[in-house]
Amino acid sequence: MPFLSFETYFAVRALDRIKSMIAYWDRDLRCRYANRASLAWFGKEAEQVIGSTLEALLGPELFALDESHARAALAGNPQVFERRLSGFDDPRERVCLLRFDPDIVDGEVHGFVVEVTGVDDTRSLEAALQAEIALKQRRLLELDRKEAALEVAQALGRMGSWEWEIAADITTWSAGLYRLFGLNPALLPPSFSEHARLYTSESWARLQAVVDAAVTRGEPYAIELQYLRGDGTSGWMEARGDVERDSKGTVVGLHGTAQDCTERHHLLAALQAQAQQYESALDLARIGLWEWNTDSDGFELQNQRARAIFGIDPDASGTLQAHDFLRQRMHVEDVEGFMKACSNVIENPTEIFAFTGRLVRDPPERYAWIHCTGRVTGPKQDGRTLRGTVIDMSEQIGDDKALLLSVPEWRAADERKSAFLYALAHELRNCISPVAGGLQLLQKPLASTSYQKIGDIMGRQIAHMTRLVDDVYDMRRIESGEFELRLGKLSLNDVVFGAIDMCTSKIAHGKHRLDTVLPPHDVIMSGDGTRLTQCLVNLISNACKFTPPGGDIRVALEVTANGSACMSVSDSGVGLAPDDLDSIFDLYVQAGVGETRSGAGLGIGLHLVKQMVSLHGGTVHAASEGIGKGATVTIRLPLQ
Repeated sequence: MPFLSFETYFAVRALDRIKSMIAYWDRDLRCRYANRASLAWFGKEAEQVIGSTLEALLGPELFALDESHARAALAGNPQVFERRLSGFDDPRERVCLLRFDPDIVDGEVHGFVVEVTGVDDTRSLEAALQAEIALKQRRLLELDRKEAALEVAQALGRMGSWEWEIAADITTWSAGLYRLFGLNPALLPPSFSEHARLYTSESWARLQAVVDAAVTRGEPYAIELQYLRGDGTSGWMEARGDVERDSKGTVVGLHGTAQDCTERHHLLAALQAQAQQYESALDLARIGLWEWNTDSDGFELQNQRARAIFGIDPDASGTLQAHDFLRQRMHVEDVEGFMKACSNVIENPTEIFAFTGRLVRDPPERYAWIHCTGRVTGPKQDGRTLRGTVIDMSEQIGDDKALLLSVPEWRAADERKSAFLYALAHELRNCISPVAGGLQLLQKPLASTSYQKIGDIMGRQIAHMTRLVDDVYDMRRIESGEFELRLGKLSLNDVVFGAIDMCTSKIAHGKHRLDTVLPPHDVIMSGDGTRLTQCLVNLISNACKFTPPGGDIRVALEVTANGSACMSVSDSGVGLAPDDLDSIFDLYVQAGVGETRSGAGLGIGLHLVKQMVSLHGGTVHAASEGIGKGATVTIRLPLQ
């Protein structure tokens, strides 16, 4: 072996340890060098390979395939190609990458270097990588679809999601959250401290408190907040958050959602206001509500007035056992009568429950008169429920007064009071039913138009409830002497126009023909314009109610010879019996209620008209030629 330099020695050792086959061929296609991998592939010793021709080593068939590449390399053109080869040490065919690189010195090709590398493993790795890439692409597409679906869902739900890395104070927002706050999604989300500008001061303080509890104690939260939009408007959202922990259990972040609930918040506020008005109406009317489930014998007093009437803590709650409770509270002589009346209406659910009796007070010899009304609800197989009202009649009756009243007078007064209470309870229940339905609908996802429809229903019910409350409130103030007029100069012509304007929808709904007769000049007097308009609206409303569709209504104003003003409302409606002409202005009286006058109201409207006109120093009277011949109600007011 010729002497090798130090560098050449290590270069040869390095080439011998390469797994690829490396060999050098001169211009005569004779091998001048072959590393160990090449020798192993040929299955020969170095002495047998070095100096041998390419054709001799490869054989005729393989040489015929490679000769063109060898000639091209000797011409100075590098060659790279693949071929399936099997070696002496491994008869299996493998895909190999062959490189023929020319050895060029001073522009002359002296030979070429052959490098043969097996690429089966590489191909397998490439295939695996391609499969993995395809899988990841499919997952990315699926993720994109899910993110798109999430974005649509958040847009429909008017909500967004967020994440907060506590240590770095980095927040991440979804597109829905930008949309909720009305901010530019191209901007970075605000840090936690910058969230102060997104909420009212009160809501920001509440949010800080629940976030602090989440960070320090790991408590999730759900809270309603008032937030501020980018355009300066505000809304309400339901904010929810939960913690993220590291492997050690330490809280390192928060994530959550925010959903706009502005419409729901306003609806609930309206419901609460209506509930307060409802409670106020019941309190002013001194009406208690109760419910008795005859299947379970559960007896529930549903408001403070009912609990006060029955002599228990007004703020107490819970269900009582009816038989035991009533036997303890009722006068011994009235218990059986109450139970019998209940049994009768349960067996005949179309009838109305009505009972008047006494509750025992402390000391036992004292008692209070109560009057109960109610109706049965629910199918018999599910257990009948008796729902009703109760009022304390002690002040109206009194022990002495109860003895002095004649039986017919007492019964008439009791029947009028019962009719009023039932009518009021019926009106209030009619208001409650759509409210309860609205509450149930609010538990489900709805379209924005549905929220608007529910809001319209709530508005109508609140308006109706307000009118009931106003009537009962005015009645009580007049009876107690607390009612005061706000006097000032006014035009009765304006009163007529104002009342007609307020009744336009009712007149149109009934398709009535309206005739208005006014003097050519304004009729001026000193009075309360609001209350006089209220009186005239009451009369026109009654005319609309008791006049068949398409009938005639006439509103007239005139000045009499004796210097008084007369406002009259005439109609072609159901008319009045002679016996009803005076009594219709009495409290709780609903003249001729029956087939011709169903839904006549509470029996306090005309009484209020009479009282308010009287406070103005005027009078009111009704006239009718009889049933079916219409009626005229006239208000006469002094002008001096």
